[in-house]
Amino acid sequence: MRCIAMSIERTQSHIAFPLLLCLTMGCKGELKPPGAPIIKVGAWSVDSVSRPRTQSLIGEFGAIVQSDMAFQIHGRIEKRFAEVGDQVKVGDALAQISSLTQQADVASAKAALVSAKATLDERKTNFDRVEGLLPQKAVSQQEYDEAKAAFLVAQGDLKIRTGNLEAAETQLSYTLLKANVPGIIIARKAEVGQVVGPGESIFTIAADSGREAAFEVFAVDFSDKPITDEVELSLQSEPSVKTVGIIREISPLIDDRNGTFRVKVIIPNPPPQMTLGAPVVGVAHFTPVDVITLPWTALSTHEERPSVWVLDPDTATVTAREIVVSSYASGYVYVSDGLKSGEVVVTSGTQMIRPGQKVAYEIQSPKHTTNLEAK
Repeated sequence: MRCIAMSIERTQSHIAFPLLLCLTMGCKGELKPPGAPIIKVGAWSVDSVSRPRTQSLIGEFGAIVQSDMAFQIHGRIEKRFAEVGDQVKVGDALAQISSLTQQADVASAKAALVSAKATLDERKTNFDRVEGLLPQKAVSQQEYDEAKAAFLVAQGDLKIRTGNLEAAETQLSYTLLKANVPGIIIARKAEVGQVVGPGESIFTIAADSGREAAFEVFAVDFSDKPITDEVELSLQSEPSVKTVGIIREISPLIDDRNGTFRVKVIIPNPPPQMTLGAPVVGVAHFTPVDVITLPWTALSTHEERPSVWVLDPDTATVTAREIVVSSYASGYVYVSDGLKSGEVVVTSGTQMIRPGQKVAYEIQSPKHTTNLEAK
């Protein structure tokens, strides 16, 4: 009985303490558990604006036409007359291979031609004599026919010997490699003493016929055609050196190795600082697009996709919504789909909220920086 009485007293004390506390602090009505805290966030009322689109490309300054110089016959290089960077004209000697065999062939062909000429002169003299005696019946018809045949054979042999000499001289000329276009030598691919075959490139000449800039472009960067063929160009090492080029070729083929295709831009009047091989930066202009500008702090992810928190001003609750980001800039993202003008987007405090949560918000004035270029 004593144990029961002590238990009752202890229970009464547990009940009495909260009641006493409530009376002391002036509680009114029923006790309620504390509610979820209200998160304070920043927000923008977004608006769609038209943003010019540009794309920066990195390429290389080069020649429209590059010609590989090669010997037409097999041989060992004995001399080299040109170096990389030399300006050459048509006919300038570049290199020479051993020509002893070809020189011997020319000498032999010349000797054979001299012999053929002597034979022809002898047989022509004999034919003229027999032809003059035939009307007088001083020679027979058979003698005349034999003299004529010998003369014609000598004529044919002379033509053959002449052709042989021309062929031997042509082979000798092949031992000297000459420039077939005017321009600048940009590559040397063989050394003195090296044995080379016919068609093996020895030098590469950038022809003076024109200059261009070549760019390797990812398909995502050229998803549509530029609004103009003009491309602003500048030296990567010296941005103040600028000019304007014209797109002359957009390759329809994509390189399987790196997923790029080539864009070639012709440069009508290149500055002298744009030397062959110099890296250049090109800026192409595309059709403007309507986008919504948001600070990068508004960007989050939903199911591993870009999203933002859209705020309902009537209920002050937030909902996650997936968006399409067209491009990025320093401190900003450009949204091309998923939002409408006039909607309110949470721009700060996004890491503290969850779907359906009620928030306290303050709409800030967005600063649209539509002139920022995509990075």
